[in-house]
Amino acid sequence: MSVEKNDVDISRLFSWGTVFELVGPDDEVESLVYMRLVGDEDLNRSRVYALRKSAETRRKMKDETSDEYLAFIPSRDDLEDKSLVDLVALFSTREVTRKAVRTVALPVPKHPDEDASLEEMEKYQALIDNHSIEIEAKRLEYITNAIDELKVELTKHSPDELYKSYVSSIINEFCEQTSMQSFRESTTFYGTYADSKFTKRYFDTMDKLTNLPPDIKSQFISAYQSLEVSGEELKKLREVTR
Repeated sequence: MSVEKNDVDISRLFSWGTVFELVGPDDEVESLVYMRLVGDEDLNRSRVYALRKSAETRRKMKDETSDEYLAFIPSRDDLEDKSLVDLVALFSTREVTRKAVRTVALPVPKHPDEDASLEEMEKYQALIDNHSIEIEAKRLEYITNAIDELKVELTKHSPDELYKSYVSSIINEFCEQTSMQSFRESTTFYGTYADSKFTKRYFDTMDKLTNLPPDIKSQFISAYQSLEVSGEELKKLREVTR
């Protein structure tokens, strides 16, 4: 997280609505599309939709006769015992990284008093410049040590236990991706309109959005995401306004 005040775009807080040009396969503008951020009700609907889609994916991935299982779950016979520790540890990297982001932090350098000398201001700016670099270095150290410790712990488990953990990790990964994609599609669906007054939805059903060609659908989702203020930007804004 950077705390450089000059790179904080406060105007994004007020970008609740937008209009974008939908470009077709022939690179011609097909229509104007209007979007605005969804409210709490539609946000909750999107969360429920994402959870249901994730649960559906989990059921399929656990069914050893399903196409999803056969396509993405490797056979136990195809994996060497010595590779299982690394595979399980690899899938643990994301959660370890999340924990590092939550727990590893450094206090933001305190701004000098108004009557601070030029030299004091120079030192303060140097601290600001190095702040994010120092945090990333500490987080990387945390992640590296945590993964090394995990690998040592995993060697205490049998290959069959490690294989079950590996399969569980694959399923969780697919479910997380499904949940994230479904949530994005749902919020895009609820936030997309055919008119500038935001009264007529652009899509009659969710299927009409989800079944679009990938390059067309990505335009809608990207346009909606451009409205959202990321958590990191909000953190930066809080630092600026303290």
